[in-house]
Amino acid sequence: MYLIRLTKEELRQRFEQYNKDYFNNSLGNCEFHFLNKNISILGKYNEKKNSRGKISQIWIGRNIVWTDELLNNVLINEMVHMYNFTIDKCKFDGVLGHGSNFRRQCKRLKQDYDIIIKPHSFGCKVEYIIPPKKANFLWRLLSFIIDR
Repeated sequence: MYLIRLTKEELRQRFEQYNKDYFNNSLGNCEFHFLNKNISILGKYNEKKNSRGKISQIWIGRNIVWTDELLNNVLINEMVHMYNFTIDKCKFDGVLGHGSNFRRQCKRLKQDYDIIIKPHSFGCKVEYIIPPKKANFLWRLLSFIIDR
């Protein structure tokens, strides 16, 4: 297993490569940030507004022991959100963002590149540097069911 010491430069390089390989260089600029160490979330996408307009942001978990496979899955997952939000102009895609538009892009990635993107961390082997607080069972169950 290849473990990655994650930097913003590593994220930027992977983003540029995946944008070229899987999104036809259609995604614009993106800022990269790390999530708080106490949070168990693997990644998230959002946009912020400033005086120059909207800026895409991808946030990656800092408390994760990153493997190449896990990082690829999470980063491409967030890039799918970015694509849906910026290219497809989809402002709402299910309660947790993994609705029909997200699934359509995942299907395209599977058909065209044989890449399987998991919308949630369920089924992914995730090792944390510091064990996070567990979400209660009901929240985990709802987050799995809601975007089906």
